[in-house]
Amino acid sequence: MTQLNSVPVKLKARAEIRDLSAASDTIAGTMTGPLRQLRPEDYSVGIVCALPVELAAVIVILDEKHRGLPTNGSETNLYTLGRIVDHNVVIVCLPVSRLGTSSAANVAAQMKTRFTSIRFSLMAGIGGGVPSADSDIRLGDVVIGLPQKRNGGVVQYDFGKTNAGGRFAHVGCLDKPPTVLLNAVSKLQACRYHSEGSLFQHLSTPQIRKKFGSPEVASDVLFEPGYNHVEGSTCAGCDGRRSVQRALRKDREPIIHYGTIASGNQVMKDGITRDRLSARFGGVLCFEMEAAGLVDNLPCLIIRGICDYADSHKHKDWQPYAAVTAAAFAKEILSIIPAAEVSGTSAVGRRKHGIDDIVPFSAHETVTRKSCFDVPFSRNPHLVGRTPHIAQLEAQMFAKDQSRKVAIVGLGGVGKTQIALELAYREKDRYPDCSIFWVPATSMANVQQAYLAIGRQLRVPGLGGQEDVKKLVQRYLSQDIAGRWLIVFDNADDVSMWIGDDQSEQERLIDYLPRSDQGSIVFTTRNRKGATKLVQNRFLEVQEMEEEVALAMLRNCLHDKTLIQSREDAVRLLDQLIHLPLAIAQATAYINENSITLLEYSTLLSDKEENVLEVLSEDFEDQGRYHSLHTKNPVATTWLISLEQIQRQDRLAADYLSFMACIDPRNIPLSLLPRATRKKELDAMGTLSAYSFITKRTRTQSLDIHPLVHLVTRNWLRQNGRLEEWKANVITRLNRAYLPHVRYIFGSENETLPNDAFVEAELLEKFGLCLMEDGMYNEAKKPLLRSWELRKTALGTEHPVTLCGMASLAEAVFNQGRYREVEDLDKQLIEKSVRVLGPNDPATLARKAHLALAYRKQGRWKSAEELELLVLETRTKLLGSEHPDTLDAMANVGVTLEFQERHEEAENLLRRVTEQRVKSLGGEHCDTLYSMYELAWTLYMQGKLQQAEQLELQVIDGRIRILGSEHPDTLGSKVDLGQIYLAQQRSKEAENLLILTTEAFKRQLGEENPRTLISMHNRAAASASRDRRTEAIDLLRYIIGIRKRVLGVDHFSTQRSIRLLDALERRDAQASWAEISGLAPSGVSYYDSNPASQRIVGTQFANEL
Repeated sequence: MTQLNSVPVKLKARAEIRDLSAASDTIAGTMTGPLRQLRPEDYSVGIVCALPVELAAVIVILDEKHRGLPTNGSETNLYTLGRIVDHNVVIVCLPVSRLGTSSAANVAAQMKTRFTSIRFSLMAGIGGGVPSADSDIRLGDVVIGLPQKRNGGVVQYDFGKTNAGGRFAHVGCLDKPPTVLLNAVSKLQACRYHSEGSLFQHLSTPQIRKKFGSPEVASDVLFEPGYNHVEGSTCAGCDGRRSVQRALRKDREPIIHYGTIASGNQVMKDGITRDRLSARFGGVLCFEMEAAGLVDNLPCLIIRGICDYADSHKHKDWQPYAAVTAAAFAKEILSIIPAAEVSGTSAVGRRKHGIDDIVPFSAHETVTRKSCFDVPFSRNPHLVGRTPHIAQLEAQMFAKDQSRKVAIVGLGGVGKTQIALELAYREKDRYPDCSIFWVPATSMANVQQAYLAIGRQLRVPGLGGQEDVKKLVQRYLSQDIAGRWLIVFDNADDVSMWIGDDQSEQERLIDYLPRSDQGSIVFTTRNRKGATKLVQNRFLEVQEMEEEVALAMLRNCLHDKTLIQSREDAVRLLDQLIHLPLAIAQATAYINENSITLLEYSTLLSDKEENVLEVLSEDFEDQGRYHSLHTKNPVATTWLISLEQIQRQDRLAADYLSFMACIDPRNIPLSLLPRATRKKELDAMGTLSAYSFITKRTRTQSLDIHPLVHLVTRNWLRQNGRLEEWKANVITRLNRAYLPHVRYIFGSENETLPNDAFVEAELLEKFGLCLMEDGMYNEAKKPLLRSWELRKTALGTEHPVTLCGMASLAEAVFNQGRYREVEDLDKQLIEKSVRVLGPNDPATLARKAHLALAYRKQGRWKSAEELELLVLETRTKLLGSEHPDTLDAMANVGVTLEFQERHEEAENLLRRVTEQRVKSLGGEHCDTLYSMYELAWTLYMQGKLQQAEQLELQVIDGRIRILGSEHPDTLGSKVDLGQIYLAQQRSKEAENLLILTTEAFKRQLGEENPRTLISMHNRAAASASRDRRTEAIDLLRYIIGIRKRVLGVDHFSTQRSIRLLDALERRDAQASWAEISGLAPSGVSYYDSNPASQRIVGTQFANEL
């Protein structure tokens, strides 16, 4: 049955290749002159295709076709030879009906055996696209597999293992494209940025358009992921209502997308599975079946033209065009790369283990070898208790059939460098012919300098020439002529220097490590994660010293041995120093210099926190550590280095450290730490554990932070002006830590509530206010309403405490955008407050101001103005014109005047408030900055954009200094600055700023917080202003879904997003810019002919004022 079923497939494939090859041959036939025949070694580029249509597409873009070579009896590949631009290329296609990764690997292996000069290959063909909110992929577009954070550009999604419980876990990582191709892609991207180059230039010939032309755009239909294809060879029977609506593009030019390609041994034909796997791998752009078999066998760039959407709605109409767009990109890449640059790279057949095959030095370059010893420190005479560690290292270094790379891992100051130093001296004693080198791995510059010194000592040929000295030293030490050697890379803490990262294109030091059966490499690092990337599991983790060993070190380091006669004093001091070698060395240096006792030094460590830091920051002379203008020896300083590294590598880990520095360092519940995704939490804990900063208590789901790390982190926060900010964060978190339990009690009908109504009412009010502060307005109303009702029953309707509860309820209703209800509540409150507290009581006046705000939100400017003027007059009479409450009332009047377009009056009032606050409070007080913020708003409303921008920048600068760069108020000002940029038509600057603020709000407040959603909404407006309507529409749909759930469909913020979405979907050319941006103030009709409705008003302003 299998053989019978395969016949139609083969016949159909032959028909396809016959038709398309005819077109290819027609075009090739236009190339004048007889076909040339070259030698196999003349071909430097391979092109691999999976399908006949792909092969035909590549043939059609050849600049010259060559005569074929005689077949090799043992080979099954069939090659097409030719030239593209200046490169001689070998084209090979997989056997018909034998697709997948294994077939690709076999074809690649045969090709590189036959054509030994091939430097790299391209895989040009078709694939299934994965459209998403981030990637607007269409049929005919091209996807390029480029390295991302966790992969080399291609992932084999079906390669892994099944864990306990049947859970599939992906394993392994495929190679990234070679540097020459990555550089070419970078240059091509730069050319496209300047509008240079186009795929159309390769697709515009009549012959190509005839056989490989683009189908009609109307046939490019994307259906919902869960909607499956109806039977039939086309989608004529599919429900068009289940299609995804996407904006039309301006032209037919294919767009190039760069990112991850998923490869596996099965055709992807399900939209839901497609999206699930894409999410698992951090966002996939394309699915296909051959790349994973190629990239680990040939240095390769994967190019895929999109012919379908990897769902059940597959058909072949777009395959020829998708194939030729991929082939056109391959041609464009080759046109970027000079032939000389290709010939300068190593052939694939000569590559081994990531290092070029060693080319022996010529006879005149042979050098007489003698051993070298280049270590910057003397042997440590005080070293004790490290013999077992060194024996373990030696056992790992010289184990048979294992890597000769090991790492020493531990907390800063635990003695890693001293262990490596003793190992080096022991190796010198044991093997006099062994060359030993020491490389300070604190920076690229230091490593480069150390390699140069090694090259000079070994008299490596070629120094001073064009070739990188690191490559010369690597090559020399990888040969037998180098003899026995040991290299210590000390302080290899920066992982990105060794393995690179997605943010940088700098070279990777791991590529310059020599390999030899006679050589060994030792790393010292504080970062266990980094160690596993360098040596896998071959590392030694060093802990603090045991008590007896620490006592021995203390005795060895003290000049006056009589000081240690009191074991009790010595043990107390060592406990304070947590048995850390560097802390012991620092302590004894201070004791020896000042002739004090152990008890006196111990007393210093029991002093105030600031004084203890002063002691731990005292520099001292240590012959076993580096000395320079930028390097200090104190224990406090050495951990600051680790803190700064963590800050760069893992922001959440740094935040956890800052949080824990403000609470007791012992037995910290994991549940108390700020929440993040489970993956990010595990990564952050892994980072802190990798630096030995924390110890987990598995049984109690809690952890301890290293006491001295705790102390140094507090000092670090204090020096950076952030300790008070983090204290406030911790207090807020502690107040909310048990909110889920409160929610459960109040949400369960079976729970018995407290008998004391006052306790229950107070707890309900706190719960509701916390929910409201988190932006959960709908949820907040219920406990606040219940609290108010309990107080009415217990105290009466006019008790001051009852009125306070009613005010909290009014605030919740106000935040829901239900201003009519707020108006009713505030009127009741005012009536009761006047009767109970008096008309001029501060609480009564506050309710009147709140009622005026409700009027303003409804566009009832005159009513708002009258009430605000009344409050202002009363507060001026009672409190004086310069009282903070009076200034608040004056600012409210100014804002209301601005909404009525009484610009001069509004500006004068707001300037007066600002000037008075500068005078009385200073220019950087929070209230002053808020006044400046209001003034910037009114300048903005008047179109005085330059002045508004300057003032907003002052506000941002002040808030950064006072509150920090990621405080919500600082971020709110940045959102408003983005709005000003939009009004100035600086769309790109606006979008970049709004992207940053949105991500910061997500970190600080969560994705569903109203201020986060405001920033996201404005980001959508910025995208729309840059004519990326599809991206804006997708983001708005997401925002509206959250706002409907959290705020309700009638909330003004929800309605604002709905109006913007509607305008974008209608593509209404007559819509005002205010409507398109969705940024008009609430209460102003979008269709009002009043010019004020045509201006942009920052939503951050509109919501906060």
